[in-house]
Amino acid sequence: MNKSLISSKFFIALLLFLATVLVFLGTLKNGFINWDDNVYIYDNPLIKSLSFDTLYRMFSQTHAGYWIPLTWLSLALDYALFRIHPWGYHLTNVLLHGINAVLLFILIVKALPLFIDPKTKTDPLFILFSAMISTLFWAIHPMRVESVAWATERKDVLAMGFILGMTLTYLHFLQTKRISLYFTAVGLYLLSLMSKPLGLTAPFILLIFDRQYGLTRRHFLTKIPFLMIAGISAFLTIEGTPLTLLNHISLWQRALNALHSVIFYLEKSLWPTNLVGLYPFEQLVSLQNPLFVLSLALFTALTILTLWLMKKGLSGPLKAFGAYLLLLLPAIGFIHAGQQAAADRFTYLAILPWIFGIAFLIHLYLKKRKPFLPLLGLVSVLLIALSITTVVQIPIWNNTLVFWESIISAFPNRNPVAYNNYGLELQNQGFFEEAKKQHLVAIELDPEFSQAYLNVGLIFQRHQQYDEALPYYLKAIQLNPHLQEGYNNLGLLSQFKGKKEEAITYFNHAISCNPYFVYAYLNLGYLYTMDNNIPLAKSYYQKALSLDPDVPEIHFNLGVISYIEGHIQEAIKHYQKSIELRPHFYQAYTNLGMIYSQQGAFQEAADTLRKALVSNPQFIPAQNNLRTLLLTHPNL
Repeated sequence: MNKSLISSKFFIALLLFLATVLVFLGTLKNGFINWDDNVYIYDNPLIKSLSFDTLYRMFSQTHAGYWIPLTWLSLALDYALFRIHPWGYHLTNVLLHGINAVLLFILIVKALPLFIDPKTKTDPLFILFSAMISTLFWAIHPMRVESVAWATERKDVLAMGFILGMTLTYLHFLQTKRISLYFTAVGLYLLSLMSKPLGLTAPFILLIFDRQYGLTRRHFLTKIPFLMIAGISAFLTIEGTPLTLLNHISLWQRALNALHSVIFYLEKSLWPTNLVGLYPFEQLVSLQNPLFVLSLALFTALTILTLWLMKKGLSGPLKAFGAYLLLLLPAIGFIHAGQQAAADRFTYLAILPWIFGIAFLIHLYLKKRKPFLPLLGLVSVLLIALSITTVVQIPIWNNTLVFWESIISAFPNRNPVAYNNYGLELQNQGFFEEAKKQHLVAIELDPEFSQAYLNVGLIFQRHQQYDEALPYYLKAIQLNPHLQEGYNNLGLLSQFKGKKEEAITYFNHAISCNPYFVYAYLNLGYLYTMDNNIPLAKSYYQKALSLDPDVPEIHFNLGVISYIEGHIQEAIKHYQKSIELRPHFYQAYTNLGMIYSQQGAFQEAADTLRKALVSNPQFIPAQNNLRTLLLTHPNL
């Protein structure tokens, strides 16, 4: 390849990266949402430390239903850099997506000549242009927003990079026959599945490249290591993922929904309007619903068309359609996890065969020496329209309320998860009555929705209406016997009612559901502190601290324990840490001010107590301590 062509390739790759990043730069204004971002990031103790213990847990256990240690490690590195500042996590997603765009461009440039008639002379500039335009269609398409703008979908953008790297390396192996490249491709595939089981069926796509190189069927043996790794990943995913809706939706209904999804994603790719973060199941999943009849008809027509074109000597459409179905298969919904009937993120990898098809068609147009300016004008208009649609779509992921409002507006009275999570955010903002209404709507839509019962109980508990909260918590754990928060909250109810032994039983049951449930250990520690069993209380607090060092209540309670034990400097460090984690922690300011006063640091004590009253002017212990201090030292 001459220097001019290399320079052009490098320039286009840089341009693609910058264009992709620019289109998605608006995600940096977005926050987190309470749909898995809590599990993956801001309430996830696993990413808050890079200790040997947490690294061991990342690589040895499934979490959130997946064995994805590289995703956890990636998020842990982000936490080390950005703590809980959302823009940092979004920035990493955007940069990874930009890198993926570059890798896809390089892959198309490398692979496209394999599908062009070797008898025809190919202009390298045509290849570069075709690859650039098709890559842009993929990179800036509105259906990429979910994978990039949702912080939790770090696993998408991370896994995709390794899959593209694997495919590029495998193609290089086919060209050079260097065995080291083959094992590198296998390693990259393993890394992709350690990020997300996104490419479980990707090894089968490599067979298409084998065929283009004229390799025999015996070359299928080279896929055995890939398939073994895929099998292990699939087993771990099925074992770890809570499968949902299996009792509600039959295999036939799931097959119909899968069939509809195949057409749905193509439709949304061609006409990306009304995109939302959670598409609910149709109320009638049956051939009595015209939607599924139409999907079946279109699927059949598309299959017949590709077979007819193959008979006419055009095998490309059938290869693209088959590869699309293969890549979509893991997320198609036969084994169902989650509440969604479909999701935009499922196209992040699966749509690539059609992107290759776009590159092929553009190249075919250019090769026939058709007018260039009309093509350039058309693709420019389309790319600008896609960019604008993407920029408009990004703010839907801005915050929890906006996100769930968009889904409720699109599908009113059809999505219990949307109402429940919307209500939970209203709770967090103090709108309890409105929140309760949302949770009750969720229960009405799904009477077996355990989390909604839990959240109604939480509202009653926050208002000290313990008798009203109790039946909701009991119903929640009846529906989901592994609901750790349900047992924990029942423990708190028992504690408030003075039933210590019952509370201990509930907290321990929460721990049996999840041995890493920090708040159950914290609550046991507090219970034993009140019982004056200091050594046992301390052991539970230290266990909680080892699981999540960034919970301010843990440091506060360890400060209390350290003070009781006479370890004053240790108590000061814990109180300071709790204030660092929660700047308005007025109880910590108050206790710290008392210690400063006892040490004779009266000015520091007065300043600290004033900070407590700034955070809570009505806090009587801070008022009393400051008043006493000022009586003895009026100049403060």
